[in-house]
Amino acid sequence: MKKLLCIIALILLTGVLAACSQAPEEDPPITLEEPTPTPESTPEPDEADDNLEEEDYDGYTEEYEEAEPLTVTPPDGLSDDLFSFMFSLNGDIYALPFPFTEIEANGWEWDNPQDIPLNPNQRGVSKLMRYGDNTFHLSTVNTSQDVVMSHYSDVGVINLDRFDAQRGAELIFPGGITVGTPYEDVIAIHGEPSERRPYAENAMTRSLVYSVGAYANVTIAIEIETGLVFSLRMENVFAREALPAFEGDLPDSVLAYLPPESLGDNWGSLSIRLVDDMYTIPAPVVVFVENGWVIESDPNEMVPAQTTVSNVQLRYGNQVMRVSIRNYEDTAQPISHTHVTRVEFSRHFAVVPTELPGGITENSTSEDVHAAFGEPDDISEIHNFRTYTFGRIWREVIITFLIDSGEIHSIVVSHQPGDL
Repeated sequence: MKKLLCIIALILLTGVLAACSQAPEEDPPITLEEPTPTPESTPEPDEADDNLEEEDYDGYTEEYEEAEPLTVTPPDGLSDDLFSFMFSLNGDIYALPFPFTEIEANGWEWDNPQDIPLNPNQRGVSKLMRYGDNTFHLSTVNTSQDVVMSHYSDVGVINLDRFDAQRGAELIFPGGITVGTPYEDVIAIHGEPSERRPYAENAMTRSLVYSVGAYANVTIAIEIETGLVFSLRMENVFAREALPAFEGDLPDSVLAYLPPESLGDNWGSLSIRLVDDMYTIPAPVVVFVENGWVIESDPNEMVPAQTTVSNVQLRYGNQVMRVSIRNYEDTAQPISHTHVTRVEFSRHFAVVPTELPGGITENSTSEDVHAAFGEPDDISEIHNFRTYTFGRIWREVIITFLIDSGEIHSIVVSHQPGDL
């Protein structure tokens, strides 16, 4: 009996094994889209935004030469203004955006010249460019209203790193910034960036981002170990034309403004010093312009009567401040003839020397603020920010601190009276 049971068990086991050997393995599901990378595997933004392809980095795993500090003299014709979006590449000067055929005429070729159609406002993937042994990356963009082939679109982004420089390519930004420039020189020449991008603890670089608007920025990556520029990226997708200020007569409300002789001791004066000049808010836009600010928004854009507009951009050097303006007239006026009703120092946007009444600056502590202004009318906390509000809506000073460090993150002075 036991022998019979063993025979039956052996037959059943043989059948199971045969069935297993005959069952086809299922193929993994096919997807047409690449998986979205997790935050841990996402490259640094200045590389991820370019959609750099794997083949573009052939040979980049080889070790590069030891970094050495480098100082270069900017070539004649290269602007000192970072936001001119001019650069010199192997001695030729360009200004973004420009036709792809312009750089092609200077001998550069796509490493893999696949000409693809681009829809209006569409940007092509980043491509490796070659000139002999020299290499760098660029992206094209179609700023027309028609579908065009990528070879006949405009260059909107350029990107070069130490590997490219090691192969012989020389990219120089305004002020003589190039791969190998010391960090201290970058800050001395172009000042504080609009944003410092922190990355994971094991990151090789930290990025200084100088931004003047959407799709208009310069990113300078500093190698942590050496303190030298590791890579340079410039993006300017849409042509930015400098527009003259409106030349009509200034309204009486603008002409009647008088700047303060001092900031005073109390926040209620609603006065502020920005860089070297004092303002009492609201203050005319033209006063800011006379003090060296540039209207990045169209100065001729008409603002309806008795209307407020937010997020108008004023630039001082490389710092862009988003302000609110109001037209106090009974007729439509251009931006240049309105009043600024809200200004904001911000570590993320406009890092300019700032001072409030009582000697409060962007470097003051919460204790300093309490001593100068007393108890805030409101204190709120969200995430890592603690905000002190003095006054009430339309007439207030708002100071926000980082809770962890105690550092002032932003200062807002807002005053929008019904009339002047």
